[in-house]
Amino acid sequence: MRYGIIILINIVFIFAQGVVHAEDISFTASVNSTTISKSDQLVYTLAIEGARGANPILPAISNFELLGTSVSTQFSLVNSNTRIIKNLAYTLMPIKAGIFTIPMASLEYRGKTYLTKPITVTVVDGTAPQIAPATDNSPVHQAAPKINNLPEPQSPKQLFITTTVDKKVAYVDEQITLNFNLFFRVDRLNIQNISLKSIGFTEQDLGNEKTYTQIVDGVRYNVSERSKAIFPISSGELTIRPGELRGDILVRRGGFFGYDERKPFSLRSDPIKLTIKPLPRKGRPEEFKRAVGDYRFDLTANPLAVKVGEPITVTMTISGTGNLDTVSMPEIKCGKTFKTYPPEVGVTRGVRRGRVNGEKVFKQVIIPLSVEAKEIPAVSFSFFNPATGKYRTLKKKPIPIRVEAAPDQGPVALVEGAGSGPGRERIKLLEKDILYIKDSPGHLTRAGRFYYRRPLYWIIPIAALFGLFAVWGIQSRREKLRSDLVYARQVGASRSARKRFKKARTFLNAGDSERFYGEVHRAFNRYLGDKLGIPSGAVGSTIVADKLSSAGAAAEIIKEVETCFSEFDLARFARSSSDKDEMNDFLVRVERLISKLEKIKVK
Repeated sequence: MRYGIIILINIVFIFAQGVVHAEDISFTASVNSTTISKSDQLVYTLAIEGARGANPILPAISNFELLGTSVSTQFSLVNSNTRIIKNLAYTLMPIKAGIFTIPMASLEYRGKTYLTKPITVTVVDGTAPQIAPATDNSPVHQAAPKINNLPEPQSPKQLFITTTVDKKVAYVDEQITLNFNLFFRVDRLNIQNISLKSIGFTEQDLGNEKTYTQIVDGVRYNVSERSKAIFPISSGELTIRPGELRGDILVRRGGFFGYDERKPFSLRSDPIKLTIKPLPRKGRPEEFKRAVGDYRFDLTANPLAVKVGEPITVTMTISGTGNLDTVSMPEIKCGKTFKTYPPEVGVTRGVRRGRVNGEKVFKQVIIPLSVEAKEIPAVSFSFFNPATGKYRTLKKKPIPIRVEAAPDQGPVALVEGAGSGPGRERIKLLEKDILYIKDSPGHLTRAGRFYYRRPLYWIIPIAALFGLFAVWGIQSRREKLRSDLVYARQVGASRSARKRFKKARTFLNAGDSERFYGEVHRAFNRYLGDKLGIPSGAVGSTIVADKLSSAGAAAEIIKEVETCFSEFDLARFARSSSDKDEMNDFLVRVERLISKLEKIKVK
């Protein structure tokens, strides 16, 4: 009886320990502040404890824009027990003001699903008051704080953007200069994307970026200015959408041999409303074809003395300031005395003092059909000048020409019979024109296939040529492997990793988790060093992420790499055993990740 009770107590104790271990999983969500302004960033953090290797499912967060993610791991030792917390931080940017709720995030681990509590965040137009950070363990469903009479911020902004125009009232097809200015007070920026869309306009770049300094509210800023010309294509009230800028602020950490910490940002400017006036109908010439600007017009013809049927090239040059895309060729009213052909058009564009200018040349061929053609008719070109608000017509006088009759050769007589009566007739050559008829057969050759038309003639030299190219390619690759150490490391990176993974599997089969994770870690570090040209001792999550980002790698791949580094840290510091299935799954993930990295071209 006594032994039965002892056994029962032990079974209960072991079962209780298993329950405690099973319930020792924590999954929580938190934000850095429950009240922010539209220009602030919200950091939404998911903390995972006890679910090794598990990744959460981020909910669909509306009214916020995801700027970037980061992964960190916390280690603590309490009563000989190691506590490991994995934090996934998501940097969000609010799109508009209001009260929004971040839904529950979920985590699936060993057949169970864990959920966080929703969090309510208030986004205000002005400067947000200081509110303590909220987690899903604290009450978050509360009334929004009052935001009236908020104090102005004490410190100047690090960076901001503006979009401006040189005029807010313009005519259709008149140039409006749109300026995009970035004001910044930080040392290093990494610009990822600039979006400056203007729907309802045609656009033309105005040249290179300008940089200068400017004092705003008593603070000196560096300014990067980009400009473009926009031309409205319809009248009415038009709106230029807000300009957007995304990038990272690079902060140096750890001294001279440290690393760059990236702080993502997203900026927006205010929209701009414009009033676009239609072109006036009063005083509009018949020749007007929607040319808007300030132009000059020139007309020439060459040659001026021809025979009937010979071509004359008429050149019309329109140059000046304005949108050349709206300039059409002036009409030459030739009537029935000339035959005309479609013109050739050449355009030369430029920028002068911030205004679009250039020259458009029309070359049209006309052919006089009779000697009655005495001149090329007068030509007129009309345009609307938005500076004066009036139409203007430039007229060119007729150009005299001299047209002579073409020589009349009469009907073409080629041959005639030189005899009559039955039997063979002799052929008498009368004259030769542009069409020649042979009066004797000459040397005859039997028709057949020439040697160069036979397939074998071409197969042999082409095969020899491909052989030479193959030998040259192999020799060039060998020479590059000998002379270029970085290239040689990249070529052998995947092969070296596979050898180490094969060795790691022997430790996996033996159940030695410590040596297994150590070998996989060395293989992964060695591969990344060889692939990206990084010394083995300098391989780390931050520098690898920077290299992959510069090579154009997808954000999902960079996140997988960072997750692998976190898994290696867990394996090194947790010092807990792992089952074979878990180790095998991890090795398969690393092998698949390397297969994805092999497709990325690194210069």
